[in-house]
Amino acid sequence: MIYKFLTKVVFIATIIFSSQILAVTAADIENANPEGQTVEFWVQYSDERLDFMKSRAERFESEIEKC
Repeated sequence: MIYKFLTKVVFIATIIFSSQILAVTAADIENANPEGQTVEFWVQYSDERLDFMKSRAERFESEIEKC
């Protein structure tokens, strides 16, 4: 009896979490207001790749400051 109940719960949870109800849409992203938020920058590279990623992050920050 409990097995059938748990099977139903897992099935319903799978349907709910795999549906688009909880998905982030393009409109959500477009209308987001990131003002005052902090982005943590983490990258798994080292050496010249790390230098390249740091320069990309600095360029991104300078472009954001222009806005």
